[in-house]
Amino acid sequence: GGRSGGFAGAPRLEPAEGGAGSVPSDARVMGAYHEHLRAQGQFLEPQRLVDAVCEAGGALVERGASPWRIAADAPFHAWMVDFLAAGTARAMWASGWDPVAWRWRVLHERRPTVVADNVDLLLRLPRA
Repeated sequence: GGRSGGFAGAPRLEPAEGGAGSVPSDARVMGAYHEHLRAQGQFLEPQRLVDAVCEAGGALVERGASPWRIAADAPFHAWMVDFLAAGTARAMWASGWDPVAWRWRVLHERRPTVVADNVDLLLRLPRA
């Protein structure tokens, strides 16, 4: 058997900000992040992963909500912001946005909560 987790919705910052000048909006950064994940072939909709495992002979054993609320003072917060920024930097720069300024504002000025609506899946994987 195996365990998997996945996004069931777009990660977001609360409160969200619209951006200004060369600093992209949170919505633009999160959209670029999702595109980055899709380009890597990651499953953003957990049901697609479940369907793929079941089609290969596996099974869904259990599913449960796993909401993340990562407050600005949580040790994981800076890591998650870095993860979002790193996954979007190339697309942001190519579009004329400044992801470094976005990251700085999130970590040092705004300090919003990172929110992600995840789903934990317990899957029985097919035999190899």
